Amino acid sequence: MSSESDPPFLFELLQDENGITTLGPSGHAEYSDRAKKAQAEKRQKLYAKYPPVEKLYKTLIASERNPRPVRRLYGWAYPLRFIKAFAEQYECRVSLPDYLKKRHKKDSVIFGKLTEDEAADVDLMKHVDYFVHDAVEDRLQKAGGVRLLHGTPFYPEAFGIFYIYDNYNIDNQAEYIMEVLGLDPKEVVANIQKIISDCDPDIKALWHYDASSLKADLTTPL
Repeated sequence: MSSESDPPFLFELLQDENGITTLGPSGHAEYSDRAKKAQAEKRQKLYAKYPPVEKLYKTLIASERNPRPVRRLYGWAYPLRFIKAFAEQYECRVSLPDYLKKRHKKDSVIFGKLTEDEAADVDLMKHVDYFVHDAVEDRLQKAGGVRLLHGTPFYPEAFGIFYIYDNYNIDNQAEYIMEVLGLDPKEVVANIQKIISDCDPDIKALWHYDASSLKADLTTPL
Protein backbone atom coordinates (compact mmCIF):
# COMPACT_ATOMS: atom_id res chain seq x y z
CA MET A 1 0.00 0.00 0.00
CA SER A 2 1.40 3.41 -0.96
CA SER A 3 1.48 6.42 1.37
CA GLU A 4 -0.70 9.52 1.03
CA SER A 5 2.15 11.43 -0.60
CA ASP A 6 2.42 8.91 -3.44
CA PRO A 7 0.49 9.21 -6.71
CA PRO A 8 -2.56 6.91 -6.78
CA PHE A 9 -1.15 5.05 -9.78
CA LEU A 10 2.16 4.07 -8.13
CA PHE A 11 1.25 0.37 -8.39
CA GLU A 12 -1.08 0.59 -11.38
CA LEU A 13 -1.04 -2.52 -13.57
CA LEU A 14 -1.35 -2.69 -17.34
CA GLN A 15 -4.96 -3.18 -18.42
CA ASP A 16 -6.79 -3.64 -21.70
CA GLU A 17 -9.65 -1.46 -22.97
CA ASN A 18 -12.08 -3.43 -20.81
CA GLY A 19 -10.13 -2.73 -17.62
CA ILE A 20 -8.82 -6.28 -17.37
CA THR A 21 -5.22 -6.73 -16.20
CA THR A 22 -3.03 -7.97 -19.05
CA LEU A 23 0.07 -10.14 -18.89
CA GLY A 24 3.45 -9.09 -20.23
CA PRO A 25 5.97 -11.19 -22.20
CA SER A 26 7.08 -12.86 -18.97
CA GLY A 27 3.57 -14.21 -18.39
CA HIS A 28 3.08 -12.04 -15.33
CA ALA A 29 1.19 -8.81 -14.70
CA GLU A 30 3.27 -5.69 -15.36
CA TYR A 31 3.07 -2.10 -14.16
CA SER A 32 1.86 0.64 -16.47
CA ASP A 33 4.38 3.08 -17.95
CA ARG A 34 3.33 5.90 -15.66
CA ALA A 35 3.57 3.56 -12.66
CA LYS A 36 7.11 2.55 -13.66
CA LYS A 37 8.07 6.22 -14.01
CA ALA A 38 6.58 7.09 -10.62
CA GLN A 39 8.34 4.13 -9.02
CA ALA A 40 11.70 5.18 -10.47
CA GLU A 41 11.19 8.71 -9.16
CA LYS A 42 10.31 7.46 -5.70
CA ARG A 43 13.33 5.17 -5.59
CA GLN A 44 15.59 8.13 -6.31
CA LYS A 45 13.92 10.09 -3.50
CA LEU A 46 14.43 7.16 -1.13
CA TYR A 47 18.11 6.91 -2.08
CA ALA A 48 18.45 10.66 -1.45
CA LYS A 49 16.74 10.27 1.94
CA TYR A 50 19.07 7.46 3.04
CA PRO A 51 22.47 8.37 1.54
CA PRO A 52 25.89 7.02 2.51
CA VAL A 53 28.00 9.30 4.72
CA GLU A 54 31.71 9.70 5.44
CA LYS A 55 31.37 9.80 9.22
CA LEU A 56 28.80 8.38 11.60
CA TYR A 57 27.65 10.17 14.76
CA LYS A 58 28.29 8.26 17.97
CA THR A 59 24.56 8.32 18.65
CA LEU A 60 24.12 6.03 15.62
CA ILE A 61 26.54 3.42 17.00
CA ALA A 62 24.88 0.53 18.84
CA SER A 63 25.08 1.05 22.60
CA GLU A 64 23.10 0.48 25.80
CA ARG A 65 21.21 3.71 25.13
CA ASN A 66 20.63 2.84 21.48
CA PRO A 67 20.63 -0.97 21.28
CA ARG A 68 18.93 -1.32 17.89
CA PRO A 69 19.95 1.37 15.41
CA VAL A 70 19.46 0.74 11.72
CA ARG A 71 22.48 -1.29 10.66
CA ARG A 72 25.13 0.52 8.63
CA LEU A 73 28.17 -0.91 6.92
CA TYR A 74 31.52 0.85 6.57
CA GLY A 75 33.25 0.00 3.34
CA TRP A 76 33.27 0.16 -0.43
CA ALA A 77 30.00 -0.16 -2.35
CA TYR A 78 30.66 -1.15 -5.95
CA PRO A 79 28.84 -1.74 -9.25
CA LEU A 80 29.04 -5.17 -10.86
CA ARG A 81 31.36 -3.93 -13.61
CA PHE A 82 34.01 -3.13 -10.98
CA ILE A 83 34.68 -6.79 -10.18
CA LYS A 84 35.90 -7.81 -13.62
CA ALA A 85 37.68 -4.50 -14.22
CA PHE A 86 39.60 -4.86 -10.95
CA ALA A 87 40.35 -8.55 -11.52
CA GLU A 88 41.79 -7.82 -14.95
CA GLN A 89 43.82 -4.82 -13.83
CA TYR A 90 45.38 -6.64 -10.88
CA GLU A 91 45.62 -10.00 -12.64
CA CYS A 92 43.67 -11.78 -9.93
CA ARG A 93 44.06 -15.55 -9.80
CA VAL A 94 41.03 -17.81 -9.70
CA SER A 95 41.65 -21.23 -8.14
CA LEU A 96 40.36 -24.24 -10.06
CA PRO A 97 38.51 -27.32 -8.77
CA ASP A 98 40.21 -30.70 -9.13
CA TYR A 99 38.55 -31.71 -12.39
CA LEU A 100 39.63 -28.47 -14.08
CA LYS A 101 43.11 -28.76 -12.59
CA LYS A 102 43.47 -32.16 -14.25
CA ARG A 103 42.02 -30.92 -17.51
CA HIS A 104 44.31 -27.89 -17.81
CA LYS A 105 47.24 -29.08 -15.70
CA LYS A 106 47.31 -26.00 -13.47
CA ASP A 107 45.93 -24.97 -10.09
CA SER A 108 44.63 -21.54 -11.09
CA VAL A 109 44.17 -19.12 -13.97
CA ILE A 110 44.74 -15.39 -14.22
CA PHE A 111 41.60 -13.44 -14.97
CA GLY A 112 41.86 -11.75 -18.37
CA LYS A 113 44.86 -13.84 -19.42
CA LEU A 114 43.34 -17.14 -20.43
CA THR A 115 44.76 -19.23 -23.24
CA GLU A 116 42.60 -20.02 -26.28
CA ASP A 117 41.92 -23.51 -24.94
CA GLU A 118 40.93 -22.14 -21.54
CA ALA A 119 38.67 -19.48 -23.04
CA ALA A 120 36.96 -22.16 -25.15
CA ASP A 121 36.25 -24.34 -22.10
CA VAL A 122 32.66 -23.59 -21.11
CA ASP A 123 33.06 -25.22 -17.68
CA LEU A 124 36.14 -23.19 -16.91
CA MET A 125 34.56 -19.92 -18.04
CA LYS A 126 31.50 -20.51 -15.88
CA HIS A 127 33.75 -21.26 -12.92
CA VAL A 128 35.86 -18.15 -13.47
CA ASP A 129 32.82 -15.89 -13.83
CA TYR A 130 31.34 -17.30 -10.64
CA PHE A 131 34.48 -17.15 -8.48
CA VAL A 132 36.16 -13.98 -9.77
CA HIS A 133 34.39 -12.10 -6.97
CA ASP A 134 36.23 -14.22 -4.40
CA ALA A 135 39.53 -13.53 -6.15
CA VAL A 136 38.91 -9.78 -5.95
CA GLU A 137 37.97 -10.07 -2.28
CA ASP A 138 41.21 -11.98 -1.59
CA ARG A 139 43.26 -9.26 -3.30
CA LEU A 140 41.60 -6.51 -1.27
CA GLN A 141 42.11 -8.45 1.95
CA LYS A 142 45.81 -8.85 1.20
CA ALA A 143 46.10 -5.11 0.58
CA GLY A 144 44.47 -4.27 3.89
CA GLY A 145 45.73 -7.16 5.98
CA VAL A 146 42.23 -7.80 7.33
CA ARG A 147 39.26 -10.00 6.58
CA LEU A 148 36.51 -8.20 4.69
CA LEU A 149 32.81 -8.87 4.99
CA HIS A 150 30.29 -8.64 2.18
CA GLY A 151 26.80 -7.19 2.14
CA THR A 152 24.17 -5.33 0.15
CA PRO A 153 24.01 -1.57 0.67
CA PHE A 154 21.02 0.68 0.05
CA TYR A 155 22.60 2.45 -2.91
CA PRO A 156 21.37 2.72 -6.52
CA GLU A 157 24.65 1.88 -8.25
CA ALA A 158 25.72 -0.92 -5.95
CA PHE A 159 25.90 -4.62 -6.64
CA GLY A 160 27.45 -5.18 -3.21
CA ILE A 161 29.78 -3.78 -0.60
CA PHE A 162 33.09 -4.93 0.86
CA TYR A 163 33.09 -3.68 4.43
CA ILE A 164 35.38 -3.77 7.47
CA TYR A 165 32.84 -3.33 10.24
CA ASP A 166 29.32 -2.12 10.97
CA ASN A 167 27.82 0.13 13.62
CA TYR A 168 27.23 -2.89 15.86
CA ASN A 169 30.74 -4.38 15.93
CA ILE A 170 32.94 -1.36 15.19
CA ASP A 171 34.51 -1.23 18.67
CA ASN A 172 35.33 -4.94 18.77
CA GLN A 173 36.62 -4.98 15.20
CA ALA A 174 38.79 -1.90 15.67
CA GLU A 175 40.25 -3.40 18.84
CA TYR A 176 40.93 -6.69 17.04
CA ILE A 177 42.67 -4.90 14.17
CA MET A 178 44.90 -2.96 16.56
CA GLU A 179 45.54 -5.46 19.35
CA VAL A 180 45.58 -8.79 17.50
CA LEU A 181 46.65 -7.85 13.98
CA GLY A 182 48.86 -4.96 15.09
CA LEU A 183 47.51 -2.67 12.40
CA ASP A 184 46.18 0.88 12.34
CA PRO A 185 42.54 0.85 11.16
CA LYS A 186 43.10 4.13 9.29
CA GLU A 187 46.04 2.63 7.39
CA VAL A 188 44.00 -0.47 6.61
CA VAL A 189 41.32 1.70 5.02
CA ALA A 190 43.92 3.80 3.18
CA ASN A 191 45.68 0.75 1.72
CA ILE A 192 42.47 -0.78 0.44
CA GLN A 193 41.26 2.59 -0.82
CA LYS A 194 44.44 3.05 -2.84
CA ILE A 195 44.12 -0.05 -4.98
CA ILE A 196 40.38 0.46 -5.41
CA SER A 197 40.88 4.07 -6.49
CA ASP A 198 43.51 3.04 -9.02
CA CYS A 199 40.77 1.01 -10.71
CA ASP A 200 37.71 3.17 -9.99
CA PRO A 201 38.29 6.58 -8.34
CA ASP A 202 34.56 7.02 -7.72
CA ILE A 203 34.40 4.21 -5.16
CA LYS A 204 35.02 5.54 -1.65
CA ALA A 205 34.91 4.09 1.86
CA LEU A 206 31.58 5.27 3.30
CA TRP A 207 28.93 4.34 5.83
CA HIS A 208 26.07 2.74 3.92
CA TYR A 209 22.67 1.64 5.13
CA ASP A 210 22.39 -2.13 5.11
CA ALA A 211 19.59 -2.79 2.60
CA SER A 212 18.27 -5.78 4.55
CA SER A 213 18.07 -3.77 7.79
CA LEU A 214 16.69 -0.52 6.40
CA LYS A 215 13.72 -2.15 4.66
CA ALA A 216 13.02 1.01 2.68
CA ASP A 217 10.89 0.09 -0.32
CA LEU A 218 8.24 1.70 -2.49
CA THR A 219 5.70 1.53 0.36
CA THR A 220 7.95 3.64 2.63
CA PRO A 221 6.52 7.13 3.29
CA LEU A 222 8.78 10.01 2.26
